[in-house]
Amino acid sequence: MRRRRRFKVDLVLQDPDGRPSALARDLTTDGSKRLRRLKGLTEDFLDEAQNMNWRRGPEGSWIYFPLADDIVICQWAPGEKGLWNLGFQEGHLKVIRIIRKIELPGFLATVEEPPE
Repeated sequence: MRRRRRFKVDLVLQDPDGRPSALARDLTTDGSKRLRRLKGLTEDFLDEAQNMNWRRGPEGSWIYFPLADDIVICQWAPGEKGLWNLGFQEGHLKVIRIIRKIELPGFLATVEEPPE
């Protein structure tokens, strides 16, 4: 049974200095497909999500999960469990990067943990 979507998705398309973010560059490759897949995302992504073992960021825990041929790297905050269980749209998924699955090992080996 397909789960619902009780969370909102935000895309980080600009760095703090106003320049296009790494995600904005990621979306230059198959951007419309990647955005369509994110739009159809349900809570099923949690079944395959992996913790990145980085310090919790301001927008939640650092995780990644597969989405078709890609890996989505993001911060996840499920929100208040009681409200989640009542069906409210409480969770928040902040998408930072979308890379191809084949790039994941190299990405994890070269990217440093973001500052606090």
